[in-house]
Formats: sequence, C-alpha cells, structure tokens
Amino acid sequence: MCKSGRGKRWLSAVGGLFLSGLLAYLAVRGVAWSEVLVGLRGVRYGFLLLTAGGVVASLALRAWRWAVILRPVQRVRFWPLFAITAVGFLAILAIPFRIGEVVRPVLLADRERVPLSSGVASVVVERCLDGLAFAALVVMVAAWIPLPDWARPLGYGMGGAYLLLLGFLAWAWLARERGLLVISRIAEWTLPSKAAAVGAIAQRFVQGLRVLPDFRNLATAILLSGGLWFAGTGINYASFFALGLDLPLVAAATLQVLLTLGVLLPAAPASVGSFHFFAVMGLRLFGVPDPLAVSYAILIHATSMLVHAAVGIGCGLALQVTGWRELKSMVPNHR
Repeated sequence: MCKSGRGKRWLSAVGGLFLSGLLAYLAVRGVAWSEVLVGLRGVRYGFLLLTAGGVVASLALRAWRWAVILRPVQRVRFWPLFAITAVGFLAILAIPFRIGEVVRPVLLADRERVPLSSGVASVVVERCLDGLAFAALVVMVAAWIPLPDWARPLGYGMGGAYLLLLGFLAWAWLARERGLLVISRIAEWTLPSKAAAVGAIAQRFVQGLRVLPDFRNLATAILLSGGLWFAGTGINYASFFALGLDLPLVAAATLQVLLTLGVLLPAAPASVGSFHFFAVMGLRLFGVPDPLAVSYAILIHATSMLVHAAVGIGCGLALQVTGWRELKSMVPNHR
C-alpha cells in the first residue's frame, strides 16, 4: 500500500512537471528572448516595491480574516496568525498540488493549541469564501470583457461548488447533533476500536464552523474575502506600471481571474509554467505583445515568490520551525 501510494505521488509529480513544462513552452513559443530582456531592463523598481508590499498586505488580510473565522472558537492574536499564514503559503508554493494547505492548521494546533480539526474547519470555510468572492469577480469581469470560452463556465462552476459546500457546512452546524450521531454510529460499525476518537474529531471539526451562525463575524470575513481579491487585482495593476504598461483596471482583474483558474491545474511547485502561460494569455486579450507579456510574467512571478520566500522563512524562524524537513513532516503524504 505504501509503495502504491508513493508510486501515485511520483506519477502525479511527473504529470505536473510535464504540464508545467508544456505550458511554459507554449507561453514563450516564438518569442525573441532579446526582446524579453529589453522589457526586463526597463523595470521601474518603485512600482515593483508596491507589488511586493501588496503581497505582504495580502498575507496580512488573510491572517486578519482567519482570526475572524476562528474568533467564535478561540481568540488568537494577529501576529502568530500572520506568521503561520506566511509559513503555510510558503509550503503551498513549495509543495505541489496545494497539499501544503494542511501546514497552517498543524502549526496552529502546535503553536496556539487550537484543536487540529477546528483549524481544518476554519481553512475549509476560508476556501468557500474565497470561491464565492472569486465567482463574484468573474461576474464583474465578464460584464466588461469577453473572457475565453472556457473561463466563464469554469469560474461559475467553482462558485456554485463552493456555495454548495458552504451550504453543507451550515447544515453540519445546524444539524450537528443528528450528524454527529450518524458519524458515531458509522464509526462504531466500521472502526469500533477508534469510534470514540472519530467522534471527538468530528465534534471539534463542527465546533470550528461556529463562525457560520455568527452573522457579524461572517459578514466581516466575507468583506475581507472580497478585499483579498481586490488586493490581488491591485497587485497586478501596480505591476503594469513597473513595466510601463498602460492598461485599464479591468485588465488587472481579468488577469486575476485567469491566474486563479490556472492555479487549479496540476503543476510544478510555485505554479511555474502555468502562471506564465495564463499571464501571457490574459495580457494578449489587451493587445500586449508576447515578449513584453513574457517579461511581465517572469518579473511578477519572481517578485511574488521572493517575497513569499523571504517572509515565510523569516516567520518560520520566529515560530522556531526547525527546517524544511519539519515543514514537510506536517503534510501527511510526506510523512
């Protein structure tokens, strides 16, 4: 079983690397690298600092929203949450298929003593709010510019799926006694030796959903989710100025939509290849020449990765994460 699981992980990793390589090739196919270098030499570093600041601000917004979601379960100070968020996002970028997501609830449980299952529930709620805010962004962008034929239905499909998931989570909270009873009966039937542990985990997970009936906190979390997508759009917009691109704000929002959909694909760590392909695709919609679009993709991707790495490593040292091996050990598939 272990060998089979390891083989599947290797197969998935190879498939992701192949797809990333293919998308990277398609992004730069036929582009003269001398023209790409010309674009990179014209960088306005003041605006690039705005891009870097926007990345840090996005991490801060995520930490603030996480504190709001966790508040009905347990109050956690902002700075530990910011540090955990930064380390978690570094793990997401470094470990393929976003399985680094589990690092945050594991660190939260270890450093702040929030039950792991409650931390996982808070992250699930986050993702639902992200999906709904993203669907709203797709609606707004589609009203201004014709997106690629595949982008609009995929964006709406994501929003619908997250809405259904959020509805299920709300039901799990409202009907928690009945649901927990069903889970306990199933556990007693299938895993009699672990029934008590399964029941306790399920109860703590449901407790992590306590933000859902708390309308004030939920409304704040929804507003912060919308703010996160506007922050991403703002990062793209500031980055246009870094390369002297005269593009409207809707171009930055369109780019945000396409880059978000691109992240869904299996890819190499840090979305290398897929980020560049969808960035070039988005800029083509607004008449940006391919060499300059490739310059943009390389510059902004590198800036974002360097900021995430610097902040994540610094916060990891503050949290006394001993190294990469400990970080990987927090991910079940890497234990």
